[in-house]
Amino acid sequence: MASSEPREYENGVADVLASVVGDGGTVRRNVMLPNRAGNRQRQIDVLVEGNIFGLTDARLIVDCKRWKTRIDVGDVDKFIGMVEDVGADMGILVSAVGATSGAGERAKAARGVRIKPLSIAELNAWRPAGTVFRTIEIDSADLEAAAKHLREAGLRVAVKDVEADCTRIEVFRHHGTTNPSGEVQREQHDLADAALNKRGIAFKSLGQGITIGGGTPNHRWIPVHLGEGGYVMKVLAASEAGLDKELERLTSELGIPRAVMVVERPDGWPSTSRFPF
Repeated sequence: MASSEPREYENGVADVLASVVGDGGTVRRNVMLPNRAGNRQRQIDVLVEGNIFGLTDARLIVDCKRWKTRIDVGDVDKFIGMVEDVGADMGILVSAVGATSGAGERAKAARGVRIKPLSIAELNAWRPAGTVFRTIEIDSADLEAAAKHLREAGLRVAVKDVEADCTRIEVFRHHGTTNPSGEVQREQHDLADAALNKRGIAFKSLGQGITIGGGTPNHRWIPVHLGEGGYVMKVLAASEAGLDKELERLTSELGIPRAVMVVERPDGWPSTSRFPF
């Protein structure tokens, strides 16, 4: 599925931004914008507009680089030119493998331009609360085509199980809210149906749902030992503040005293991964 993996990366970055921006702005994928002179169109991987990152009625453009090589100074200069050409207030270059030190310094010196590393593994771990998903089954021979057309429709695709004759995939997207309406969910499922039906790809729906908790690379399952009996529970958290909230929930909902809880923090806790800030 290599041909559609760059679009998967772009859609994933759009999902992350949608979860961060929330209802303060709109996030669109694969947009054509006119330049200031009005004599040509520029393709934008991800466009965010609205009240975002402390700015009112702002325009942010995002260029996603799912490359095997790091962004260099020349790439930053080209991006700065595009930010200025379409009249954007801010620009983010997202790189799967980071950037050279020179590129980082060049971006810092520019107004409103930043480079953000986001590895493919980190992006695969992003499934923010409110993500709408559905599991479908297709003929294994149709996998590459199905993934391509679903991604072109603005959806993300993850392969769950592959067998000789059939493959189960998960199709998902975030819509900027932790509580998407039934209408939003139906529209997403209809969008997937249309993308597959238009190409004559047969499929079978196996189930659907919404991500309730977790969904970022920082979220970890934290073991909590209760008393001396050896009983262990696990709570999902991404920070010390989130962990404390989960422990308080155990106390209020289950009546477990904090005094008997022994938390087993994993190595590398808490994670320092941050995106897009």
